Parts: sequence; C-alpha cells; structure tokens
Amino acid sequence: MNWVLLNTPATLAARLRRQGRHICHVPVDATLEAAQALPSPRLWLRADGPAPQLDSEDLLLDGCRSGQHPHPRTLSLVWQDSPFAVEHGFLLAVGGDRALLQAAQPMLDALAPTAGAWLHAGGRGAPDFLTEILTDIGCGLSGLAGLMPTVLAGGYAPLLHSQQLLLTRLAAKAEAYLAASHGETCPAEQSLPPLFAYTPPNALPQDTPARKLACLLVWLNAHGREKTTP
Repeated sequence: MNWVLLNTPATLAARLRRQGRHICHVPVDATLEAAQALPSPRLWLRADGPAPQLDSEDLLLDGCRSGQHPHPRTLSLVWQDSPFAVEHGFLLAVGGDRALLQAAQPMLDALAPTAGAWLHAGGRGAPDFLTEILTDIGCGLSGLAGLMPTVLAGGYAPLLHSQQLLLTRLAAKAEAYLAASHGETCPAEQSLPPLFAYTPPNALPQDTPARKLACLLVWLNAHGREKTTP
C-alpha cells in the first residue's frame, strides 16, 4: 500500500521516514497529480487542503475538519505535535469504523510511540470531541491561573465560580456529543489508559472512550452542582 501525506507537518513525515517507511509527501499548495497517479491501494493522511479522490481500496486518515460529508473509507485522526515526536512518536486518537482500522494500523503504529499505543476513541466525531475538550480545559486553566492574585487578595469565590463555569461548558459539549454518538461501542480487545478504562456511574462498560469521558464530564457537572446548592 502506497502511503501519501497531504499538507501535513514535516514532523509526521520525518517520524515515518525514521521508522523506515517510504512515503509520498505532498507539501502545502502542491498539486495532487503525482500522488493521484500512484497505484492503488493508497493510504492517505491529510492535515489540510482538498480531499483526494479515493479508489475502492484506498483509505483516508483525515485530520482536516472541513465540515464536508466524508467518504465512507475515511477515519478521522488527531495528533499532538511535539518537538520530541519525531524520535518518540505522537499521541494519536482515531475515530471511525473499526473494520477500516486494520488497513490503517501500520501507519498508526509507525506514528505512535510504540505499536498499538494509539487510541480508537469512537466514531468519526470522537477525535474532534476530545480536541475540543482538551482545548477548553487548556484555555480554562489559563483563565484560572489569572485569577490567582484575586484568590490571594479576596478569597476563593471567583476561582470556584470560574471553575464551575468551565465544567458547565464542558458538560454541555459532552451532552451534545453523547446525543450524536448514541449506540457507539468500544471493541473489548482494546487496551485503554486508566482515564478511558474507568466507567463513570452514568456510562456503560461497552461505551467508547470518548463517550466515557463525556459521561464523566456530565456526571461531574451534576455532582458539583449538588455539592454547591445550598
């Protein structure tokens, strides 16, 4: 299978080459003609730009949030870039039909720190949900840090209020994701990190990792309100 990278960070291509993989790397603003001429099957990894034309045996790992209806042979993918990723691998979360994962597994294994050290988070929307939550938590923590002088001067009320607002916002996104991903289940053979292996009180053991996290956020928000209600 030919591997093609579209508009991806140079670190992704460098990681694959470090693993001894031969790839076709299409840089930003380059045309897809040469890549489209490669014989099928092809495994595409896209970070940005137009989607390639997929043949019946092709597969697309898509890191682009285009909003367009994806091709049936598409898996969504997010990764955390790092200056150390070329040597040590990327943190990866993939979403989509588990039947397609077998074809994508060699590339995922090559990008990850070790073979199998990537997360099948759920359906196609799962990686984007995880990204939104992590982004909100990062922004929220930055805001909380800015409140520390207020805490030192006037008590903890502003800090606690800001924390509750953040949790309420996360829970709202979690509820929307749970509604959109109803019925998705996780393959029992997947080895999960502790955060995603834990089943919250309002979740099912067979829920996907992304759904378990969403259930946990909803439960924490409801539980926190119970604790703070006089």
